[in-house]
Amino acid sequence: MNWPFKKKAKDSALPFQPNERALRSRRWLEARRVHVIPHLPNLDEEDFQWRSAEEAAERACTLTLLFMAAMPNVEISSRDVMPLIQGEGLKLTGHEAAFLALDAPSEEESLRFGWGCESAWALFWALGLTESMGLPNEHCDLDWFEVVLTHGVGQLVSTAKLRAESELADALDLYYRANWATNQSALDGKRVPALDPGIVFMRRYALEWLADRSCSWDSVDMST
Repeated sequence: MNWPFKKKAKDSALPFQPNERALRSRRWLEARRVHVIPHLPNLDEEDFQWRSAEEAAERACTLTLLFMAAMPNVEISSRDVMPLIQGEGLKLTGHEAAFLALDAPSEEESLRFGWGCESAWALFWALGLTESMGLPNEHCDLDWFEVVLTHGVGQLVSTAKLRAESELADALDLYYRANWATNQSALDGKRVPALDPGIVFMRRYALEWLADRSCSWDSVDMST
């Protein structure tokens, strides 16, 4: 991730010193008029347990197929998706399997899995398959997801390669602090134009999962 600013002196009045990554994230957000408290904890690299590129690619492909099943304007149904997932050897969580088993998913269920495209987008970025995630108030490129069906899940998984861990950590730190800002703005009854809460949440969700091999997809810690 390219940071459009220079490093500055650390905050001296805090109970701990923010690391350089935290400082860069804050400055990036503050340059877009997003306030973030300086005493949010550092995300320490020694706490990250990055998953494999293969696992990330499989999860991204699964999320893409679930998104396609959830969208009413996409010519693929849940009945079509299940054989694709089984044929590619992809894994579903209990919630995902239950969704695909529904004959007529509710609007709420469809919306929930429709938002999964932003998590998939973050994982495809982490795999270097997209140059940028874009800004955290810009939706992902929905047309791009046709790549999964055009080129096949197997090819994407077999050629998957994660970006450098430092670059992944930069992105996670930024979205962690952005997620705090969206949560706080909701409590304050305010809107932050530079951040879309749904986009921020789902992209952070994927990056948190990617950085923690001990959690399942349905049990990602999103506390701030």
